[in-house]
Amino acid sequence: MFDDIRGHGRQKALLQKQSTENQVSHAYLFHGPEGTGKRKLAAEFLAEQIAKGSADPDRVRNLVGRRAHPDFISLGEEASGKNATIKIGEVRDVIQKVTVLPLEGGIRGILIDNADKMTPEAQNALLKTLEEPPANNIFVLVTSRTDRIIPTVLSRCEKIPFGDLTGEELAQVLTDLGLPDIPDAQTPAEAIRLNESPETLEQLEMSWRMLTQVLSGKKSAIYKLAERCAESPEISSETLSYFAEKLRRIMLASPEQAAGIADLESILFELMENLQYNINLRLQWERCLIKLQTSGVHIDESVSNRRAV
Repeated sequence: MFDDIRGHGRQKALLQKQSTENQVSHAYLFHGPEGTGKRKLAAEFLAEQIAKGSADPDRVRNLVGRRAHPDFISLGEEASGKNATIKIGEVRDVIQKVTVLPLEGGIRGILIDNADKMTPEAQNALLKTLEEPPANNIFVLVTSRTDRIIPTVLSRCEKIPFGDLTGEELAQVLTDLGLPDIPDAQTPAEAIRLNESPETLEQLEMSWRMLTQVLSGKKSAIYKLAERCAESPEISSETLSYFAEKLRRIMLASPEQAAGIADLESILFELMENLQYNINLRLQWERCLIKLQTSGVHIDESVSNRRAV
């Protein structure tokens, strides 16, 4: 199991042990940074559970990989856009399917990717099934935003945290994919995106440098950065994600800056929430950057590009 998945040794060992000892939970929550392979590992884990007892386990794995096995249900894999949601009707369809026995008589695996995209109504609909799970069904919810999942759903799942790959592991993943290493990337998904569009990295780095100017008190940087970020909703979203990742790296490398970074993150998350609505982008960015500047928080950015070893 997991032979072609790099990194995440502790998580793989735990799941392998549970599988071997037939102690698999009825519901898991795989959570951690976006783009680190949580969904791939979840699908392979569920494929192994479905394949148990099968006369042809390779067929099962192949069908699950192609999302074509009758006892594998996938929800939310396309819900990665900023305004995407998983609605209550979609969750009810899944609930209806799990009330009957698996078609091949073994285990049914349910993967809910981007679980934080479920509306509150959808999460509450899922909750009853998680509280009283039908036999022979295993749920895996995958998310990078546990703060957007209601506490009662969180409490019904076994939580498996994921972190970044080490520099060596990430380099090996990129080698496997035939891609060059990109030192600024922290996840395979980020490396692939930046490899496809190197100019994007340059623009994001420029925006980051302007943000550090904002935090150092340079007022003109507020309006220059707001203008750049407000060019389109896509640029706004991508820049926010990049800032959040940079701040997370600084906090991991320099825990003494955690309190100040938490203040900055709360301001950025407020902007992220506001961008879901049709509000003047530039005005929202200006307000956010003014809040950041007046927060009085200063960061040591020299640690932000250190990749784990």
